Amino acid sequence: MSNLIRLGLIGLFSLFLISSGCSLFPKKSNPLLGTWVSDKQRTLQEIEKKPEISAHTQALLNNDFFGKMKITYYPDTYESEFEGEVIRGRYKILEMNDTFIEIEENLEGLDKSFRSKLFLDGDYLVVYSSRHDLKEYFRKIN
Repeated sequence: MSNLIRLGLIGLFSLFLISSGCSLFPKKSNPLLGTWVSDKQRTLQEIEKKPEISAHTQALLNNDFFGKMKITYYPDTYESEFEGEVIRGRYKILEMNDTFIEIEENLEGLDKSFRSKLFLDGDYLVVYSSRHDLKEYFRKIN
């Protein structure tokens, strides 16, 4: 078979794959999908490593903050629940690799979007707050 015929067959096969929705390089699945809950113990272990956080602030965080949030990601929307209050929004993945996922979020009722970078650490999804220089760890429950 000549090289010209081979190239033609490869081109036809590629065209078939593209037109049928197939890909030789399938998109990565969305690791966010499902429900994640704040892991209070894992988050506090990380916070205890930070000497610049005062003992008073650390005590407040120990008792009242972490371990209460639940986030459920659907293919293009999410729900976040904290102490009975639910916030909904839309998101799209901008960039993703084995260690992080960058998303653009639009909260329901707001016309403004913002970017978030979520980190993958083993079985955990890590949300980093640069404002407070803190990481909150979430574990997947389904």
